[in-house]
Amino acid sequence: MFRTTLSAALMSPVMASVGVAQTQCLHFVEHDSFPIDDFAFELVHADLNADGHEDLLVGSQGPLQVEVLLGSGTGDFVGAPSVTAPGGAIGGLAVGDLSGDGIPDLVLASSFPAPGFLQVSLGVGDGSFGPATYYSTRPEPGAVLLHDVDGNGALDIVTVNESSDGVSVLLGAGDGSFGPARLFATRNGPREVAVIELNGDAAPDLAVTNFYSDNISILVGVGDGTFVTSAYVVEPGTQALAVGDVTSDAIDDLVTTRYSASGYRLYSYAGLGNGTFGPEQASPDVSGMPSKPLVLYDVDGDGLLDAVGARDDRTTVRRGSGDGLFGSLEVIEGGYDQRAIAIDDFDEDGRPDFAVLSRAPDEVRILLQRPTGAESYCNTSPNSAGVGALITATGSFRVADDDLQLSVSALPPHEPGLFFCGDLEDDVPFEGGTLCVGGTHGLFRILPALDSGAAGVATLDLELFAPPFDQPWSAVLPGSSWSFQYWYRDAAATPGSRVNLSDAVSVSFCP
Repeated sequence: MFRTTLSAALMSPVMASVGVAQTQCLHFVEHDSFPIDDFAFELVHADLNADGHEDLLVGSQGPLQVEVLLGSGTGDFVGAPSVTAPGGAIGGLAVGDLSGDGIPDLVLASSFPAPGFLQVSLGVGDGSFGPATYYSTRPEPGAVLLHDVDGNGALDIVTVNESSDGVSVLLGAGDGSFGPARLFATRNGPREVAVIELNGDAAPDLAVTNFYSDNISILVGVGDGTFVTSAYVVEPGTQALAVGDVTSDAIDDLVTTRYSASGYRLYSYAGLGNGTFGPEQASPDVSGMPSKPLVLYDVDGDGLLDAVGARDDRTTVRRGSGDGLFGSLEVIEGGYDQRAIAIDDFDEDGRPDFAVLSRAPDEVRILLQRPTGAESYCNTSPNSAGVGALITATGSFRVADDDLQLSVSALPPHEPGLFFCGDLEDDVPFEGGTLCVGGTHGLFRILPALDSGAAGVATLDLELFAPPFDQPWSAVLPGSSWSFQYWYRDAAATPGSRVNLSDAVSVSFCP
């Protein structure tokens, strides 16, 4: 049935079975790691030197300093001079343009020597920072955020004060200087703070986690940099807090982690737009969800926020569904005692990547997202049906799901053919078309042979663990890519070109 020139290359058959398509998976690879000083605790990112590439800042306490890693846009980073501080315990770290010159500046909170202080260092524009200015605050300043809370167009400083049971606000003048700290009360032991829009009045509000009273305080913004502590609190408390629209209604929601019998779970509270929240929604119980940190980010590009965390020896992603719930846990193994995570497109390929701060050893690991799924390539040649045959691949692209389906359309009707594959791409003229698939160990036939039927379509569900994919040299592994193409007869074609090929599709797999 098949021409010898190609069938000799198409070696072992792959038998087919039925699969069920699922959500496309994510795949990350560890690109590099960078050693840092002991007792690192915080990780943020910004373009510090105006080269268009994101850089990293790492806060550590041994010694007390902020280490700078300058990015190249490829996922690679190089060290730059650190920013030192006179204190002995960093409570928080934030970066933003405080002086209106378009250059990111640095704010550092330290709780020692007592009662603590804020250090402001203005960016120079080359990755370094100028002399520090110090501001007093209430005792034990901790987590820091920068936001314009008084509506004057300049960033202000907000920091929690755990021992003072409140949040300090320092209003920015727009030139890098700040007014005196003013304390607004929370419940007991504030640990984390996030900006949230609660009531549609355009004045920023605050959500604050309280460790000792085990709840979340709501501070309603007036719009002039002052806040009114609401009697309304979210019960019970949380280990981590994130804010974003996870219910697809353009209203900010709360997402938290809290301990359950099987470990930490994700909970969401839908904002109602009136300063309160709907009832608690608990995502399906999944073992291994981190307690903190917690970041909301659209990792898979579907327009919905996902929940990203890091703990112990893993970085985790749970896909958002747009209704306040999050799906199954996807795990990226590696590292130990992970403390912080920054998310951005560090290699500038259009996909979000992770920078993860871990201990033992103290390092920043760069996890780059790699494509999964199917991508068509190569040319298709016209056949007697008047067009070229086109191949597609669908499924979750998870090796474990084993649900890859191949389909080819625009075939001549009622003609035999078969799919074949290899682990390389190629571009070689063959009969009436182009051979687009190569292989380190040759090409592999995928049986059985098919008939295009009256519609000129052939479809096959693959079994990725059947021969020859059960051999070490031909196994379909997470992170591997395989190319697929379709060979077919075309009896009605011009003599001399009665065998043809579709275009090709490259499939990248993940766990």
